[in-house]
Amino acid sequence: MDPYDPLGVPDEAMAIRGTRYWDLFTERQRSELRRNFASWTTSSSPTWSGGSARSS
Repeated sequence: MDPYDPLGVPDEAMAIRGTRYWDLFTERQRSELRRNFASWTTSSSPTWSGGSARSS
């Protein structure tokens, strides 16, 4: 497993791909972006109940 791309996220999944910012990134910066994207996606858990995460 690649620690900088643990989910195997393709470049096409990056919202900034095709922008001048993406073009300015080094490969190392793109790798960091993929790692952060994977971390964010796997740690985000929306509250579907619309209420607090605390139980009553």
